[in-house]
Amino acid sequence: MSIYKFRNWAALATNYAVTAGLTAISITMGGPWTFSIGAAAAAGLLGILYNFRNVSETMLKEHRQSYEYSPLLGDIMNDLSHKAGFKPGEVKLYDFDVDHNKAKDKKEKETFYKVGEVFDKLKRTPNAAAMGFGKPALMISKKLLELLDNDEEKAVLAHEFAHLKAKHSWAKIPTSIVTTFARVSNSMASIASMLSIGVVNALTTLVGGHYGTKILGRIVDRKGLLTTENHHLTERGEFNKAQMKNQLKTLATCAVVAGVAVQSPAAGTILVASHSIGMAFKIASGLLSRSNEYQADRVAVELGGNPISLITSLQKLEALKEKSLDKMFHGNVPKRSGLSKMWKTLTSTHPTTENRIKRLANIAIGNGFDKAYVDQIVKNKPDVSRAPDIPYDIIKAALHA
Repeated sequence: MSIYKFRNWAALATNYAVTAGLTAISITMGGPWTFSIGAAAAAGLLGILYNFRNVSETMLKEHRQSYEYSPLLGDIMNDLSHKAGFKPGEVKLYDFDVDHNKAKDKKEKETFYKVGEVFDKLKRTPNAAAMGFGKPALMISKKLLELLDNDEEKAVLAHEFAHLKAKHSWAKIPTSIVTTFARVSNSMASIASMLSIGVVNALTTLVGGHYGTKILGRIVDRKGLLTTENHHLTERGEFNKAQMKNQLKTLATCAVVAGVAVQSPAAGTILVASHSIGMAFKIASGLLSRSNEYQADRVAVELGGNPISLITSLQKLEALKEKSLDKMFHGNVPKRSGLSKMWKTLTSTHPTTENRIKRLANIAIGNGFDKAYVDQIVKNKPDVSRAPDIPYDIIKAALHA
């Protein structure tokens, strides 16, 4: 089994090199005085990762060996665990459901409650994940188990085992820590550049940029979306309002940077560089994450997952998303603007479903599946009419993000 191929090593090396380069620039801009603050932030992140390294075992509910809708769950886990090189029972399977009975005292109960709020959305939607930092563990929601058949279930769990096998959680830790350090240094550099034009001038520029774009928003907002409470708007109205607010926020940032640059070209240059570096970090992180997903799809097949079943799993998830959106917008789903769509694509942690299916189709053909059969599977649209819709609040939050 070949876990890492040249393209995977190249993606990882590129991410590390880009992160190191951007960090060096951030430190240079921020100066030595930002080093200790950035280091403290990075240490804080490391502490959080350490404290929550076994969050699955200590907080979540473990799945049973079988359910009426998932009769082979335990057998699938045992088979994949063996093929992935883990000892029997070494990798446990959990739901995204916090077991509050595991809390030992008042402080732990508060922590469990906060973690439960984070995991609640994952529990209520079809989701799966791998936790490789600390004791290896997999998580899959009951909503996803109910949606998939046995072969699809095995393919999805094989994908998550592939993440464990490739140690993706560990591979991301260095860049996460360094990125946190760099972002803090970056923020300090931005603050210093603002203050370099004087406190009064900095405040005037910030207030002017904020209220200037607010006034502009009122002028262009002919339908009054910005001044209307969400509960008085239709779903499309809420979407358009969220898009408009994001655009105005970007415009306000540009106005502040321009205002600073007029007063001090050097300070303006630092602000532009600071924002550009922040964007570059997000793009670099997205590239590595998407590479990891492609890698996990490939390794999942090597672990015994059926590529056709992985394709139909992805199709079901996409069809359920489309069905939920269609119901939410009564058949008239709005589209993102070109720039918004491009930015989401660049920073997304997962490749598009269409791109993943294309690669899996090639893998299936390479593994002996008939091309005509694979092409037919790719064209098919699964029937998810009986599957529960993705909860309204979750699909809305994802759309507005």
